[in-house]
Parts: sequence; C-alpha cells; structure tokens
Amino acid sequence: MPTTIRQVLLLSSLLLLFSGKGGAKTPLVQYSITDFGAVGDSITLNTAAIQAAIDTAHARGGGEIIIPPGIFYSGSIVLKSNTHLFLAPGSKLLASTELKDYPMLEVDYTSINRSYGGHEVMAGKTRFAFIIAFRSKNIGISGQGTIDGNGGNGADFKVTVDDQGKWHKPKRPAMIHFISCEDILLRDVDIQYCQNWHVHMENSEQIRIENIDITGHANANDDGIDINSCRDVTIQNCRVDVGDDGLVFKTKGKAPNENIMVTNCVFASETRCIQFGSETEGDMRNIVIRNVLLKPTAIRPEWPEPGAKPISKLIKRSLGTGISINSNDGGTLENITISQVRCVDLPSPLYLHNARRLWKYSEGRYDTTMEAGTLRNIFINDFVATGIKNTANPTIMGLPERPLENIHLSDLYFEFTGTFDPASLLTDLTDLTEHCAWPGYWGKEKHYPAYGLECRYVEGLSFDNLTFSIKEDPRPAIILSHTGTLQIGSVSNLGGTGKTIVTK
Repeated sequence: MPTTIRQVLLLSSLLLLFSGKGGAKTPLVQYSITDFGAVGDSITLNTAAIQAAIDTAHARGGGEIIIPPGIFYSGSIVLKSNTHLFLAPGSKLLASTELKDYPMLEVDYTSINRSYGGHEVMAGKTRFAFIIAFRSKNIGISGQGTIDGNGGNGADFKVTVDDQGKWHKPKRPAMIHFISCEDILLRDVDIQYCQNWHVHMENSEQIRIENIDITGHANANDDGIDINSCRDVTIQNCRVDVGDDGLVFKTKGKAPNENIMVTNCVFASETRCIQFGSETEGDMRNIVIRNVLLKPTAIRPEWPEPGAKPISKLIKRSLGTGISINSNDGGTLENITISQVRCVDLPSPLYLHNARRLWKYSEGRYDTTMEAGTLRNIFINDFVATGIKNTANPTIMGLPERPLENIHLSDLYFEFTGTFDPASLLTDLTDLTEHCAWPGYWGKEKHYPAYGLECRYVEGLSFDNLTFSIKEDPRPAIILSHTGTLQIGSVSNLGGTGKTIVTK
C-alpha cells in the first residue's frame, strides 16, 4: 500500500520527538591545552600537546579540552570517548599543510572508493583527518572559535588541473571525520577551508549538528556536511557555503542512513546544495528536510592557480542544483519528506533519478548482477524556486526495469528565465543506463522537451497545485511517459504557449 500523507506526518512527528534527544553531554572537568605546552603563535606544531590533553581527560573519565584565544597549528588529533573540544572566542585550530602530520587510522568499517576524477584510491579500512575519532562515545566540538583546514595550502595537498581540464588530486585529509561513533555534538563553531570535505560522519549514530557555519572554496571536494551510513541525526540552524555539495547523504558501505531531520538551514553551492547520493550501496530511509534556503555561493574563488578558475567537469555537469535524489549503486531511498524549500537563482531546482552504476564500496568492485536501486515514497511539498534556467530542465526518471515508486509533488512554484531557442531543442531524452545522471546530462545548454518537468518510468505519481511560469515558451510544461497510476490535481502553465501536460 502506498505511503500516505498521514504516515509521512507521523514520521515527521517522530523525528521531531527524536530531535530533542541524543548528542553528546559536555563533561564538567576542563583541561586547557596550554597547560600541556601548546603555543598559539600559528607556527609551533601543537599536535602532541593537544593530544596529551585529550588523552589525559579520557584516562580520567572524560573532560572538556579548552582551546584558548590564539592560533594553534596542529596535525591530526584523535578525539576519544567522553572528551569535547571547546574553542573559546578568539581561538583557532589551524591544520598542518604537511601530509606527514596525518597518520592513517585503522578502522573496521570497509569503504573502498572508485578511482575517478583524479582521486587517488584509498585503502578500505584506513582513514585520516584533521580531527578524527573511531569507536568513541560522547564526543563533541563546540564554542565560538574557528577550525581552519588550511585548504589549498601546502605542496602535499595541491590540486591541479591540466590543459585538457583533467583534475590531478593527491590524497588529502578530511577536516572532521568520525567513524563508528555514538553521541556526537557539533555546535556553534566556525569551520572553514578544508583540504577535502569539512564534516564527515561515517557509520555513526545519535548525532546533533547545530548552529555551525561552514565556508569552503579553498580546495576541490569541499563538501560541507557528509552523512554517510548514519542513524538518528539532527541538523539544524546551520549555514554552509561551499563549492561542492552543501549537504550530502551517502552510503559508501552496507550500513543505511536512517532517521534524519534537517531544519532551518541555508545551503549555498556551485554544484548541489542538497544531494542524496551519488554513492548508494546501502539504503536510506526516514529522512525529513524542512525549512531550507538553497542558493548560489556568494564566493567566487580563483584556484588552484591565481587568476584563472580551472575548467571543472563537475561544475559543468551540475549547473548548480537545489535538491538531487539519486540511487546508483543498488540502494533503495525511501520515506523522504521535503517541505518549505526556497530555491533562488539556481539553474536546476530538483531532479530524481536511479541508474545502474552498481559499485560495491564494501568490496571495492562493480557488481552488475545486483538489482538497481530505486526511490520510493518521496513527498515534496511547498517548494518555491525562482531564477531557474530554461535549459537542462528538471527531470524525474526511473529505469524501464526499475521504476521509481510513489512520488508525490504538491504546492510547487517554479519560475524559469531565459529565451527559447528552437535550434537547441531536444525532441527526446534517452533512457538512463549505467551512468549517474546530473542536470545537463543530456546537454547543459539544451532545451529539454518539457520546460517544467519530465517524468518517465514512475509507478504511482501524484501532482497537486503545481505552477510553472515561463515567458513565451512553446514546449509543454510537463511530459509524462511510462508512468503507472496517476493522480493529477491542479497544474498551471503561466506564460507558456504549449500544452500544460503531454502524455506519451
């Protein structure tokens, strides 16, 4: 039986009840890193002093590690159970720019990346990061200070782009990476300029991320927040401005993402503001996103060489997207509710796809014998997007043998800009195959057959109170093909001269 609105509202209520729980409890005993020899002069390497403070607190049952005013330069530090970092006003933790200061940490959760985009493949059971934790409980980072990843600095972490536009990316540490941890709190701190991903939560649970500011644009792959195979997560009142994905849900392994609430946040990105995928070996379920503002970045950096931004295949493909939901590696993404979205001046506000890439991160290989994943029970309501490009238009597309299921759109207003050019019109879109699709997959400057939305291979599709606005465009607002059960309510085509809905 299809999921009903009542069931979705019940899910939202349960997640709201959960959002008041979890998140680490701050220990009472305090340990200042300066008592262990740390010097806040931005030059002295303080790794040993900071780690000594953490280890002492952990050995004594837990404590709060105080980062006082000053700039404390450090390599990788390991948080342990019942320890919290507190950054006082005027304090900064500044990451080392030398690879030797980031030893590999052995973990027991296997995740093996594909080799793509210039990445050097990492071993499946090792991780490294500026602030890292593994199998720790009751850990946190809070305060009014800054964590600076020193992104883009240092010869060891230099990302380059050759004359053909190909990336060359060395191994780079994540900024904050917690693996298989419980009871986590990130609150109030400013996080900026990672070498590779700002906040990465992997196979962890009971996570609260509150009122943090993340600023990127210093190096490639500067994702804001990555939630990777985690359970019981709340993210609220956060502001993220990065070049890559703002908020990402991934399952780079067998464990699922589930029971997640995101509220009252702002995400700005050159690529995707909120992304489900593309890595989806495990399932995702019971995710609520509510009251978010999505917009282009306010920062236009010039890197990796001063004076000229490199040609980025990623940026070319993505165009700047509000929300994308994709299953590419066999996982099922279900029971996702998205509401109260405001999307401003992003070329593509929304797309939903599945595909047959079928990479198994838990084993480090393709498995084409697996069944493709799907999207199921997706509810999108109260979504207003303005300043949308009238090319590379929104799509909701499944696979012929694996359609999307129960997709519900209501109270949407999409306003498009630009002039229609008949020479750029595509008369049809090819079916998706093994590729991970993105806005612009069929041509980023092409006019797709429908200006508002094209839906293909969907079982159980409903629309109500949808408004599409465009200036003198002859294309239909919506094209439906290979769709099963349909429930179509009010749909308005403002300014378009073509049909409102065409069914093939």
